[in-house]
Amino acid sequence: DAEIACIDTFGNVQRACTICDSCDAALVDPAISARCALGKVCTKIIAAPEGGLLSGEGDCFDPLDASPLPCALLTSGAVGARIANVVMSLASPRYQLKFFTLLQDPNNLSSAVEYSYETRPFNVTPPGPMIESVLFSKELHILHIKFDKLTNRNEVPGVAQGENSCSNNLDAAFQATLGTDPRCSWTDRRTLEIVLGAGATVDTATRILLSPLSSITFTSEFDDTTMTSLPATTIVGVIVDGVATGDFLPAFSAALPVPQQVITGTRN
Repeated sequence: DAEIACIDTFGNVQRACTICDSCDAALVDPAISARCALGKVCTKIIAAPEGGLLSGEGDCFDPLDASPLPCALLTSGAVGARIANVVMSLASPRYQLKFFTLLQDPNNLSSAVEYSYETRPFNVTPPGPMIESVLFSKELHILHIKFDKLTNRNEVPGVAQGENSCSNNLDAAFQATLGTDPRCSWTDRRTLEIVLGAGATVDTATRILLSPLSSITFTSEFDDTTMTSLPATTIVGVIVDGVATGDFLPAFSAALPVPQQVITGTRN
């Protein structure tokens, strides 16, 4: 963690301070303050994999790179600024960011002074697996939960899955809708199969819930480094790959069996 703070003339950090109340932004050369308006904190990439991009909320713009910069207002009376929804486009173990703010130079009101902080290199892990679809079988006695990436099938070293791994993979509230003694197994690295038990009540309005203790992850090579994602989640509102998760609901297969009427009668 790091913060850009106010200091007094003796070098002491002041937790409560006034940011630029007496500044006149109109006096500063627009070319100087264009990349980060006075009174805001901005951030930019200083090290990243090839093609790595930074996005986030804010309306700042770096004319040198011709790219938008995530930024947020440095509010008077508070230390620091919160920049929301910052996303790095590629997974990598070697990102570095620079946070900076421009303040009006008290000795030359037409210029600005930059205060900045550069982070240490840090990891950006790959996005975790997301549920891609949940489909009933044609006979409606099996559910297939399919993920968008190859997973570790929830295999955690030292933790036995057992013959019936429903409790390892699924939340107890969702498991209660699957009937008596449902059976769960991974048919491949993307698909969790659930054989419903007697008295199952799960339907197309039932939310799919993964166990909060499950660890369904994705692992791959990025920048010659093996990296593992955070576990898959069904918590609503969690940002995964730049998108907030919503409800995951079962659906019927494209082609369901259609009952046919058969008329029988006595023969002559």
